[in-house]
Amino acid sequence: MKSFTLNNEKYLYLGNTPYWHRSSPILFPNVGKFKNNNYKYKNKTYSFPIHRFARFNEFELINKSNDNLTFKLSGNKSTLKYYPFNFKLIISYTLSTKGLKSTMKYQQMKKRCIFLLGYTPLFY
Repeated sequence: MKSFTLNNEKYLYLGNTPYWHRSSPILFPNVGKFKNNNYKYKNKTYSFPIHRFARFNEFELINKSNDNLTFKLSGNKSTLKYYPFNFKLIISYTLSTKGLKSTMKYQQMKKRCIFLLGYTPLFY
C-alpha cells in the first residue's frame, strides 16, 4: 500500500524524505537478515539479503470492490532463487468509516516450510 487517506486526511507515510524512502514494505519470507546473508536448505545454499523479496515484487490484484482490495503474490521462477517453496501470499485491505483493516494469509502449496511475515506501515 502506498497511501491511505480518510476524511481528506493522510495517514500513511509516503516514503519521500531523506530519512526513510520506503512506504509500508511487506517483509516476506524473512524479517531481518541471516548471518552472511544466506541459509542452507537440503544441502543447497541460498543467498538471502535482508527482508527479501515481497517488497520488491508486484502483487496481482485478485479482488476489487468499493471497500476492499485483495492482492496475491505467488511463488515463481524469480522467488525460487531465494526461497525454494511454492506459496501464495494474500493481502487484503478493507476500508470502513472507522479506518483501514489489513489481513495477510499465507498458503503453502505442497510441503511444509518456514517463513516470517512482517509489515511495517509508518503512519503520520
